[in-house]
Amino acid sequence: MKIETLVFVVWLVRGHSTEAMRPHVAALLPAVLACVHDSFYKVTAEALRVLQTLVKVMRPLENIENIQGEVEPPAEELQRFVPAMYECTLVRLRATDMDQEVKERAIAACGQLICHFGDYLENELPVCLPIFLERLRNEITRLTTVKALTKIASSPLRIDLRPILSDAVPILGSFLRKNQRALKLSTLVLLDTLVQNYSNAISIELLSRVLMEVPALVCEADLHCAQTALALVKCACER
Repeated sequence: MKIETLVFVVWLVRGHSTEAMRPHVAALLPAVLACVHDSFYKVTAEALRVLQTLVKVMRPLENIENIQGEVEPPAEELQRFVPAMYECTLVRLRATDMDQEVKERAIAACGQLICHFGDYLENELPVCLPIFLERLRNEITRLTTVKALTKIASSPLRIDLRPILSDAVPILGSFLRKNQRALKLSTLVLLDTLVQNYSNAISIELLSRVLMEVPALVCEADLHCAQTALALVKCACER
């Protein structure tokens, strides 16, 4: 029953506007947070998916800045849930003996949380960013981590990723040599986002090592990959 209910909540939230769902988030969150701690991994995985969905409702990125270009805080009644959401997600993110589905959901949920509430979790970044780096080095979780880091890097909150960039960029460059197409494409998108938003934190030497991997990706066999790779080169040349 828990799993079916959590799945229903995801579709309910996705099927309605942010404005329609936001008044009900405070009523949903306590039960969802309890489900994240459930002993059955399927319940935990679905609860993390609900959590990720609710984060988007609590503070939509498209409305995060006002007319003056200032970052708008989330509704006061929802701010109090942010620490608890982070803590329960961090517990699952840290765990290494969890089911694969839970690991991926925890990475995605934590990435979404930092993307939308990174200004409220600034003091927690030294704790969670190194974990993302560890997951990036893991063959099983690297694709999910690349996608989560792309969300964080593209956030209008401009989350400080400098502590992990010197280690993360060479790892991302090595992914461009892998045979996994989805990983290569996602990595190119992340690198392009990093060059656009964090160019001052990426040295020319570091970027050059990544760009050396690009020529092999520009071929007729995969035009989508070639186009994405060339977009990265263009962005790097304009920095």
